[in-house]
Order: sequence, then C-alpha cells, then structure tokens
Amino acid sequence: MKEFLRKTITGANVLILLCLTSYCGGGKGEDNSALLALLGPQTTSSTTTVTFGEAEIIWAETNIQTTSDSQNASPGVSGGDPSLPDLMVYLITGGRKVEVKPGEDVSQKLKAQVANFGGILANGSRPAQEGYMVDLILSQDSVVPEGYAPYFPDFKEDVLLGGGRISNTPDLLPGTLAYVSEGSNIIPKNVPPGDYNLCARVDAGSKVAESNEQNNTVCVPITVQPSEPLPDLIIPRASIYPSGMKCRAGKPLLYVTAEIKNIGQGPSPKRLDVGLFTVLHEKSERWENGGTQIESIEPGTWGNGVGLESIQPGETVTVTLSISHLNVDSYYMEGKHTFALRANLGNWIQESNVQNNKYSKKTIEYTIPEGFCKSHPG
Repeated sequence: MKEFLRKTITGANVLILLCLTSYCGGGKGEDNSALLALLGPQTTSSTTTVTFGEAEIIWAETNIQTTSDSQNASPGVSGGDPSLPDLMVYLITGGRKVEVKPGEDVSQKLKAQVANFGGILANGSRPAQEGYMVDLILSQDSVVPEGYAPYFPDFKEDVLLGGGRISNTPDLLPGTLAYVSEGSNIIPKNVPPGDYNLCARVDAGSKVAESNEQNNTVCVPITVQPSEPLPDLIIPRASIYPSGMKCRAGKPLLYVTAEIKNIGQGPSPKRLDVGLFTVLHEKSERWENGGTQIESIEPGTWGNGVGLESIQPGETVTVTLSISHLNVDSYYMEGKHTFALRANLGNWIQESNVQNNKYSKKTIEYTIPEGFCKSHPG
C-alpha cells in the first residue's frame, strides 16, 4: 500500500482526497480498508462522494483525532463517547462513473461497506437479533429523510431500491469494516433519465445507540440512461394433439403448437441456449378403483422447452414442441394431463411486461385413454 502521512486532525473542516491503491497504480486486490478508516466520524448528516478521473474525492467535515503508534498500525479514532459504537457507511464505486438503466441491477457496479468507529461492538441484524441494517435509496438530492426508506415499484423521491434493504449484517467490533450485501439492488423501471444520487443509510431503524447519529448516510452520483425499447412476448394461440406414434419411452406422445408474438416496442434477443418457450405439465390424473383421481406425475417435472430466434416488434412466430413418453411404465401415461405454456419462464430476457407470458385463453389438456398403450405397444 502506498505510503501516506498520518496527522493529528482536530476541530477543523478537512478535505480528504482518498486515492485507493487499486485505482492509482497500487497492487490489485490490496485491502484498502485502512485508507477508508481515515475518514472517521463526521459532524454532518451526509457525505457526498464524487468521481473525477481515476480517484474518488470525498468531502467530509470532521472533528476527530487520528493517531498511529507504528507505520503498519491502523489509525485509531477518538472524539466520541467511547462507551458507544459509531457506524458509518461507504459506497465503493471503484473510481468509475456509475451509469445505469431503468430496471437494472446496480449491485455489480458498487459495493456497500460499513465501519464502526466507536468504542464498543455494534450489533448486526439477523433473525435472532435486532441490529443495524443498510438501506440503498435513489434520490434526486443528497438529503435522505429519517427512518426506513419506503419501497414502491415505481419511482418516487427517496425510494428504496428493489432488494435494497440489507438486513443480514455482521457484528462490528470497534475499528473494523465489513462489506455488506444481500443480492440484487434494482433501479425502478420507470425512473426518468437524468442525474441522481444513490444513497446508503446505515441503521435507518435506529436499532443501535451511537455516539454520533448524524454521520450514517453517504451518497454517490449516478446517471440513469434512457432505456432501450423492450420486447413483450405473449402466446395468443396454442393447441395440443397426439403424436399417433406407438408407446415407447423417449418417443413423442403429444405435440404442442403455439404462436408467440412480440407486442413490445423492441426486438427480443436471440436465445437458443435456454427454454425461452416452455411447456410444463401442471396436473396429471388417472382413474382407478371405480373413479378415484390419483396424481401420477409430479407437477412441473414433465414437458419440454426450446430457444427462440429474435422476434421483431409486431412479429409472430409458430413453434411446435414434442412431449415425450416418460421412462416409466406406460400405464402412468394414461389419464388426463394439463399443461402450462409460458414464454420467458426463467426471465432470460428483459421485457416491458412479464405478467402476460402465460397462455391463459383456455386450458391446454389432453386425455390418453385407458388401455391406449396396451393397444399401441412400442
């Protein structure tokens, strides 16, 4: 790690230039937490981080004292109540300008890090313990209201990102830092393009009594780019019919033909590597013992899927899939089988609407008569 000068700082407004070694020519993968520790607690209610070139510049009003007993020791922090923890949060962007699109997962473009600059342990949050959480908030300024941020599927000022409440957090001993994450953090789909702030607030629920409650928020500027036109796949027509073949495991038993139409504004991407159109059975019944209904096949375990070429806006394609005999006694194929037809079941592509992907005009079902496979042996 690059040499830097540690000084005693007291009662002053300080401009701290933070140059992480991985962005300023240092070794890759080095731990930069000691540099972050220089920021310490502050007297303002928020810290604004801006990006310029390859360095992150962080303005912070400080009223702390940093000391070091040796060249390799982490800086100590004083100035608050030593009988309480003092939490701060950082958003690490890697020195890059953060640009996102509506509906995008921003978790791959920045990381949240929490530090405890107080004198005692700060309790994390988990099912058996109340402690600090971290909220990730989209704002048009750097002023975030107190308390937990509200979530809305549509953009509103100071809205919580989708999946933006990090509720599983570690305990933090004095002077320690930790990265915190909880999966995807989704930008609202209908946010207008423009410049915003992505803010992180630690202990938004005030579960941890701190020596300084005014330094729990940090904001970084982000740019929301105009969204590209998206596809919207629907299934307007479908039918099911027998193959006419003999009963044999692995051979087609039924065929399903469906129309898939793109009613969106943009083309769907070509995806031949996944089942972009799927047919999966929902329910299977057979009759036994004078009319008893028996579920003979586990739902969702029988069917087929196929990838699709790109579909242009307004275009309709026709797809035919085979449903094969299972590798079991053909007797279990006899009965009534109901299937669910869906486009983009695995959310393989981004769409303007994913609520209309299931074929719902009528039930797709077919009954294989009792004794059919005995009269059509393979």
